[in-house]
Order: sequence, then structure tokens, then C-alpha cells
Amino acid sequence: MMTRSARFPASSFGAELQATLREGANKELRIKFSNAKLCTRFMHRLNALRAALKREDHADWEQLYRCGIHKDILDPCTLILGPRDSEFRSAIKDAGVSLTAPIPEKVEVTVSSDPADDFLATLRDATTVPKK
Repeated sequence: MMTRSARFPASSFGAELQATLREGANKELRIKFSNAKLCTRFMHRLNALRAALKREDHADWEQLYRCGIHKDILDPCTLILGPRDSEFRSAIKDAGVSLTAPIPEKVEVTVSSDPADDFLATLRDATTVPKK
């Protein structure tokens, strides 16, 4: 018995699914469905679309993976999409972690074209005997 492949090409998904993922990567979306099964099915379709875009090396696949997708714990008919890990933001803030981490200091180092030549030059200077 042959099984049906679950790998659909990205072109087999509706444009509204991709638009939903784009919105969810930037802000929280709460989508209410009439029943929990439909909510689960939509969640699977979104994840299948992302997988297809990644497999096909679509230009936006990384952006669409920034969208976290999970069901609302209190309402299994509601799907929550939002920037990945955003559901932890308030707990992290309550723990005293700065949500706006400072930009690391920029350090610039200049290296000569050939550090070995510079090192050898210092040795030559140290071993040079002055002429009488």
C-alpha cells in the first residue's frame, strides 16, 4: 500500500496563508475558529507552507519562520501567531531582564598587511649592532 506524500509545493498554498505569516512575524494575531479541529488544521497548513518555502529556498522563508504559532491554552479554538518568543516577554521583563539590550561596543583593530614582517622588523632592529 502506498502512502500519500505530505510534501506539497509552496505554490499549492493560498496567498492568504503567506500574508498571515508575514503579519504574525511582526505583531500578535489571534485567529478564532469555529472548532478546535479546524484550528489545528490551519496550524498544520501554516507549518507545511513554511516547510515547503524552506525546502524550495524561497527568498522569504527565514522571515516567515520568525512567526511563532501556538494554540491559546485557555481556548483551543484560538490560534495565536506572533513574533517568536513574544509570549515570554512579560515574564522576562518581570524577572528584571532588560528588553532593550545595549548595542555591544564597536571595537576596531588595525592589522598591518603582513604581521610577520612587522615582527621580523622588530627583531632586526633589536639585533642591529651600531657601526663604530
